Amino acid sequence: MFKVGWKSYKHNIWHFFTILGFVALGAIIAFSIVFPLFKDSVNTCVNGINNVFKNNQVDKTTIDRFYGIFADKVKALDWSNPMKTLEQLFNADYLTKLIKQCLIDSGLTEQQDAIINGSKAVLATFVGTNAKLIVTFTSIMLISSLIGYISIRFVIQHRETNSISVIRFILSLLFSLVLLIGASTLCYFLVPKWPKGFYLIMAGIYLVEVIGALFNAKIIYGKHKVKIKDIWTIKNILGYFVINALMVGISLGIIAIFYFLINDLASILLAIPLLIITSIIIDTTANAYVINLANSR
Repeated sequence: MFKVGWKSYKHNIWHFFTILGFVALGAIIAFSIVFPLFKDSVNTCVNGINNVFKNNQVDKTTIDRFYGIFADKVKALDWSNPMKTLEQLFNADYLTKLIKQCLIDSGLTEQQDAIINGSKAVLATFVGTNAKLIVTFTSIMLISSLIGYISIRFVIQHRETNSISVIRFILSLLFSLVLLIGASTLCYFLVPKWPKGFYLIMAGIYLVEVIGALFNAKIIYGKHKVKIKDIWTIKNILGYFVINALMVGISLGIIAIFYFLINDLASILLAIPLLIITSIIIDTTANAYVINLANSR
């Protein structure tokens, strides 16, 4: 299993760039939809705050000074980690504190409470709108990534096995998704209850996934030619476990390098296609092994 997995990894890892193309296309579509709406949200927020200023009889010079200070403070934020910074700017409490400090620096100490109270509804609307835009952006990215996942998995599995049944492909895909959801659910419930055992829990869940993937391949592709004892051997399970851990380790290592050398956004954009192609190779390795074993008999 180790040799089969490593051979598959070397031959198919280059499909990372194809999936990256799907992710990039999704990002372009999402950005083209979300950015104009975000721009409208910003304009609505600014107009709302301007109305609050007018209601408190703040002169134009002071308002311009306020926005200048606000812009300087936003520029001074740590943009080396854009995801963390954007998370701050989309938080109503953080924005309220930031605006309060800008009001003080603008010389509006006496009116700050009235302006802050008047701006709360405006900020709440701004944050709520942005939350919906984030969901929209994420949904489009997920759809594009899923299309890339299904397409490349079909291509790789077809090449690895020389032939493929669409029905069996769909069944294998669904089984893999069930395993993934099950593993994620177990992590969600077990890790908070035993944080110190994180690595042991992950290893246990990962072992279950390895056995489950081999079982999936046997049921869907093994037919009656391959018995479960033929694939559930110590050698196969350990070999599959080690090669999968190696592939995941390489992917996580590359992602970590991008995170430390560039920023969190770059590492996320890299992680999506890299983990997708790694997941595909892991699943198709088991399927290809069982199909080849069945064909040899």
